[in-house]
Parts: sequence; C-alpha cells; structure tokens
Amino acid sequence: MKNFVSGFRFMMSVKSVMVLTALIYATIHLVFYSHTEWLNTDYQGQIFSIAKGGSWFFVDGQFTSRVPPILPIVFGLTLRLSEFSGIDIHLLAKVLNLGFISLNAYLLYKISGYFLQDRYKSVASFVYLLNPVILYYSFKPLSEHLFMIFFLLFLYYMVGYLVENRGKHLSWAMFFFSLSLLVRPTYLYFTLLLFLFLIYYNFGHLTRMVMPSLVWTLTLLPWIFYCYDNSKQLVLSSSGSIQSLKDGTAYDNKGYRGELTTDPEVRRVMDEFWINYSDYTSTGQVFNYYLAQLQSNPWGLIKFQILKIVRVFYGTDTINKKSETGILLVNLPASAFLLFWFYRVSFNSGRTSLDIFFLILILYTILISSIVVPLFRYMMPVFYLIPILGLSKLTKSIKYE
Repeated sequence: MKNFVSGFRFMMSVKSVMVLTALIYATIHLVFYSHTEWLNTDYQGQIFSIAKGGSWFFVDGQFTSRVPPILPIVFGLTLRLSEFSGIDIHLLAKVLNLGFISLNAYLLYKISGYFLQDRYKSVASFVYLLNPVILYYSFKPLSEHLFMIFFLLFLYYMVGYLVENRGKHLSWAMFFFSLSLLVRPTYLYFTLLLFLFLIYYNFGHLTRMVMPSLVWTLTLLPWIFYCYDNSKQLVLSSSGSIQSLKDGTAYDNKGYRGELTTDPEVRRVMDEFWINYSDYTSTGQVFNYYLAQLQSNPWGLIKFQILKIVRVFYGTDTINKKSETGILLVNLPASAFLLFWFYRVSFNSGRTSLDIFFLILILYTILISSIVVPLFRYMMPVFYLIPILGLSKLTKSIKYE
C-alpha cells in the first residue's frame, strides 16, 4: 500500500491535476480548433426553433417533445447570442463544453470528499479529465456533458443526505434529479427505484419525503404542462424513447454501423426485428418481440443482451473496431475496479445504505444503456464514480465509518 500511495502521490494534488489538465486541453484545442462541433443533430430542429425566435419546440409547424427541453434551450440561446454579437458559434460552443466538463470534474472532486481522505480526492477528476475519450468528446456538443452536471449535483446531495441525514439535502437532490431528466430521459425509470429506496431508507419517517417529492414534481410541472397544452400528451421528460429502443434491437441493420457479429442466432434477433422495423410504434410491441424471441430463440437473445452489456463499457455508435479497442484498453482498469467494488459491497455495516444506493444506480445504468444502442458515453454519468467507490473499499478511508 505504501508503494501505491507514493507512486500516485503526484495525482493527489488538485493543483497538479488542474495545471496539467489545463495545459493538455489548451494545447489540443488550439491545435485542433477547426474540429470543434457545435450542433447536436438530434436536437437540431428544436435548437433552431428557439434561436430563430419562433414558437419554442415547434419544428416545421409541429410541436415536438421528442427530446427534453434544457439542452435545446441552452444551445438555442447560445446560437441567438452568436448571431446578435457576431461571436463565432464554434467558440461559444467550445467555451460551453469546456465549462461543463470542468464543472463535472469539480463535482467528482466534491463527491469524493464524502468517501476519501484528502490525498485521494482528486483521483476521479484526474481519471475523467485525462481520459482520451473525454478529450475527444470535448469537441462535441453531447448532451451528456450538461446532463452530468445536474446528475452529479443530484448524487452529491444524495450522498450528503445519506451521510448526514439532513432533509434539505434530499430536497436539493430531487431538484437536480428532476433537472437531469429535463436534459436526458435516461434515468426516468430510475425514478421508481429511487423512490422505493427512499421509502426503505425512511421507513417509519415517511413524512421526510413530502417536501423532496413536492420539489421533484414542481420542477417537472412546467414542461409537463407545456407539452400537454401543445400536444395533449403526458410527457415527463421526452416522447422519443421508442426510437432508441428500436435502434438498440435492429443494432447494425441501418447500414451506417459496422457489423456487430456474424453469430447466426444473434443475427436472427436483429434481422427479424428489422423486417418489420417500421411497424413497431410502442414500447409494448418491442417488449412482446423480445418475449417471442425468448421462446423461439432464447440463446440468441441471451447472447445478444450479454454482448450489448459488455459493449456498454467501450461501444461507439458506428462500431468502429479501432476506436473501440482503444476505449476498451483505456477503460479496462476502471472496469476491473468496478468488479472489485462489487466484490466488496457490504450489507452489514455502517455504509449499507450507500452501498445499496450505488449498487442499484450502477446496475440500472448498465441495464438501461444495454437496452438501447450500448454506447460508452451512456455510462459516463456513473463510470467516473468507479474510482471513488473502488478506492473507498481499497483504502478503507470512508469518513463516516
């Protein structure tokens, strides 16, 4: 353990991490400035509807709630600022992205403070900032950058609540959790698990949940009302989840991705779905397709799902084998650390509630990321928590033990 501590001592200084990171990011972004992207095409119509001063979230005259509202609002107003001020939109987008990433690194550092001694607190930020994947993604306006801010704020206050048992922390946690849903719908179904966990944690004192539940609801209400007023549909986050689910089943059939596998049983799962791809219009229909495959092609479905779960830790949208090999190698240590954390999870000590919460969170993230197209960037909100959780077990330096 002494060799471990001395070998990584230079990483434990926040100042060293920030100086090194600033130099790397500044150099790379100056050299490759022309590669900066500002427009996320998944949000293009909504962004322009806001930037052009028309009716927000109306695309070609039709209201759409296919994506949540916050990212289009942020980049729509940024585009409007660019057109008003004459500042290059690529420069503004770069400032936004780097600001989001810097804040995420800071929040990882703050969350580490609940788990680790001071000399280990900057490890997660270091792993996040200097991961080549994040360096590459810093040129792209991914919704994950903004999403992680709200989600990490949720986790910071949630951990604070579980450690310090202060009701105000839980209210703040639910507020930021609601905001995260208004950036990406990934954790919408996690809401049920979260409330069940809170009922378990507060059993016998359920009145503690009244205010946090109210905060969660009121934060989402403006978007819910706006969607219902314009579409007569009840939308909590977005109405576009079925498309992601369909693309996650017809994985490589659209042609722009590389071939996932040649295994005939796995191919049958994808190819048979692709035949009637356009006919699937609801989550229930896709679920029924999986049930049918479970009866007629069980091993194919099982292998398909296992393959997708593994790909969550390194997958790219185009199935670029060269890029995926690099991501896999970079992420392998943290992935191994996750297995170590699973092995050391405890249900009979002072940290039981935290272990249960993070176990639910990580398993949900892996599962939901594998149901759709399994991309590593979907794992980003929790992946960089792994060094924190793993080190807390390795060093046994959790503050509240």
